[in-house]
Amino acid sequence: MTLLFAPQHKAAPVRVAGGSGPRRFTVRAGEGLEVITVDGGQAGVLAAPEGVLRAVLPQQPVPQAAEGESLYALFTADEQAGTGCRFDVLADGEIVLDLPAEDMMPDQSNAPGAYDLHFTPAPEGPERLPEPLAPIVQDVRVPAATAVCYRVRKGDYIQIIDVQGRQCSDFLAFDAQALAQGQEYGWTPRPRARCRGMPCLCPACTGVFSTVACSL
Repeated sequence: MTLLFAPQHKAAPVRVAGGSGPRRFTVRAGEGLEVITVDGGQAGVLAAPEGVLRAVLPQQPVPQAAEGESLYALFTADEQAGTGCRFDVLADGEIVLDLPAEDMMPDQSNAPGAYDLHFTPAPEGPERLPEPLAPIVQDVRVPAATAVCYRVRKGDYIQIIDVQGRQCSDFLAFDAQALAQGQEYGWTPRPRARCRGMPCLCPACTGVFSTVACSL
């Protein structure tokens, strides 16, 4: 996968589905973390190295020590949707969130729930970027008012991230074999819209204001 960065002041929430297995996240000192149960009725466990997280309010989850780790029991099976808890990140580290769930039988109505994780960037820290959609093979930052050319292979994914927000961009894709033969036919939303008789009003072909992924 190739990551392209265009010059996100705010990372979009990360949704974790119940029963999907443990998810690992990197956190940095000074950040804030809010965990919200989307559907309610879904218990979860958050694990972090000791000294990395601190619950913001006294009624927030109390950690249980386990071999150098702090385990936070998040919510219960009776929790209502929209309930949240907040943490301060005291040190750099990695946290793991697990939402255990059993398979739902045809005669049952106990579908797994989901959590949303909201990361607040540190006041003077680096930007928090969305989690990669696949293993990264190229990592490219594109400064404003510049262009970058790069090669991808069939089956790759391209994840484009507007790092600081409010940055439009143009995205052109060429067939490598055709280009080697002197054919320079690009295909973007603008000409595609014209072919369909549809207006294309924005100056950016991709309208890159959030994470965009496409398969080649």
